[in-house]
Amino acid sequence: MWLALDTFGQDVDAAKVVKFLTAKGMACSVYAAFAFVMGLYGLGRSSDTSSSASVAAGQLALDLMSGCDAENSWCRMLRQGATATMEAWNPDEKPNLSWSHPWATAPATGIAHGFMGITAASPTYESVLVQPQVGESTVTASLTLPTARGFVTAAVDSKPGQSFELSLNLPANTRATVYVPVSLLVCLLVDRRPSPSLSVALSLWLSL
Repeated sequence: MWLALDTFGQDVDAAKVVKFLTAKGMACSVYAAFAFVMGLYGLGRSSDTSSSASVAAGQLALDLMSGCDAENSWCRMLRQGATATMEAWNPDEKPNLSWSHPWATAPATGIAHGFMGITAASPTYESVLVQPQVGESTVTASLTLPTARGFVTAAVDSKPGQSFELSLNLPANTRATVYVPVSLLVCLLVDRRPSPSLSVALSLWLSL
């Protein structure tokens, strides 16, 4: 429950939590999967989470959303012939399940607000927080998120241990606070130019 409510503290060993949850896998319903996935991203953003545990939490969230091996997965929904998210993971759980259920759409939010890390920092997205959590795999991804003030477009190219590139385009009437992972940082460029100033946030992320 504390994972879903984003109530982390210094007494929580994030690495052990991620290890335990990795072993358990998606041991919950499609409805609870939203809290599970978003809770992992919340754990990764916590100031009390180590760099390695933060990356592992993001990777686990990505694996849960994209994996095909587990019985409880969105990939298995596709393999069952679904063209939209199902009411349950499979008919064995609910024989009369519907094949169009919005409460099973955790990846839609997880990709936008967790994986790409775009969230509203103030009402109507007047200010935006951007904190991608792409895990420990080589990733190239992009997303355009509609907001009340226009489209926020982000693109990430991550090569763990080598480079992390984030491109961000905002509406003219929007400002953003951007966090990039310190562990992947070799040289920081803003608008393709060396950044004149940096501030370290959460001892894990660089804020600019």
